[in-house]
Amino acid sequence: MTPELKPCPFCGAGAEFHDVGDFHAAYYVACTQCVADMGSYRTEAEAAIDWNRRADLCQPKVKPLVWRNEFGCVHTAWVVDGSRYKIDAGKWTNGKVLLTTPDGGPLWPETLEAAKAAAEAHYTAWALDLHKQLFEVTE
Repeated sequence: MTPELKPCPFCGAGAEFHDVGDFHAAYYVACTQCVADMGSYRTEAEAAIDWNRRADLCQPKVKPLVWRNEFGCVHTAWVVDGSRYKIDAGKWTNGKVLLTTPDGGPLWPETLEAAKAAAEAHYTAWALDLHKQLFEVTE
């Protein structure tokens, strides 16, 4: 059974196996669109392991937000563009925590931990979308 290959880490297109075709069994993986490829391996499985590892390493990573406690119940995390996530865990009449995102949206999570998780998810989605806009290969 042929191992599954992840998309090209450089352009996102598919990848395929190639048989070197000499008297030794040797395979390599190459992108179907750009010039990315790998060295040759004895088996398709070995080639797939290295190709997929490379694809994983090239995926953008988002650093977690760093929270600063201000005034006891206010927690702030600044973002690289100067905006911030702010959590006010004070005594609100609805019993929830106020999370303010950089785009102005107030959210009302139940707990401080839930507010931090929601802020982290919002920030990660924003950062990955920005990365895609900046680095996406267009045809």
